[in-house]
Amino acid sequence: MPPDAQSLSQRGAGRPVLFAQLRTAVSGAMGWSQCQSFFDAAAARRPDLPTPSVIGAGRAVRPALGRAAVLPAPAKRLAREVPPVRRIVRYDGIVAKYAARYGLDPRLIKSVIAAESSFRRNAVSKAGALGLMQLMPATAEEMGVPRALLVDPEHNIRAGAAYLAHLFKRLFKRLGLAGRDYRRAPRWMVAKVLAAYNAGPRFLTRTTVYKVTRAYIAKVIAYYSSLY
Repeated sequence: MPPDAQSLSQRGAGRPVLFAQLRTAVSGAMGWSQCQSFFDAAAARRPDLPTPSVIGAGRAVRPALGRAAVLPAPAKRLAREVPPVRRIVRYDGIVAKYAARYGLDPRLIKSVIAAESSFRRNAVSKAGALGLMQLMPATAEEMGVPRALLVDPEHNIRAGAAYLAHLFKRLFKRLGLAGRDYRRAPRWMVAKVLAAYNAGPRFLTRTTVYKVTRAYIAKVIAYYSSLY
């Protein structure tokens, strides 16, 4: 633990367990020095304030962190390599529908679709993932969508959005933020969810990810940060 971590927990004595969890969660996505201002801002708030202030603090210090700080390496290089994406609108109605239902940013759903399948509804991976959002049949069935329906854009996006929301819910619960707005999650939380979407739910709690997963996260966030 960094030398000043203990004193930081003491300053935020109202929620030391939450800060410990946050430290564990972000240590893999950002170095301690890069997220120091996040915890300083959160710890400076009164302990009796409601937990959502942690997200507010993260948003307040975001200019100090900068976009590059929340992108996993080698995000800068990959962001430059992702070509401009022409605006694809044919699934916007479906995306908006399920983004509203599950409390997600529709741009995040579209970014996952762009990275996973390049908007090809019949895409099939070597591992057997299907459709626009490249869901494994077993995962889709857990979300209430049978394998046979995964080639249908609406059912595929419904299952993918439900799974993203499921991962956000698990992460927020672990951090003591249950019930908060997923659309306000800082980028390091989004990166955690994307790692879990790509490589499995266990990566919600891990501080290291596969090289291919780091590249995937960077690609999705590059799309997410684009204008389309």
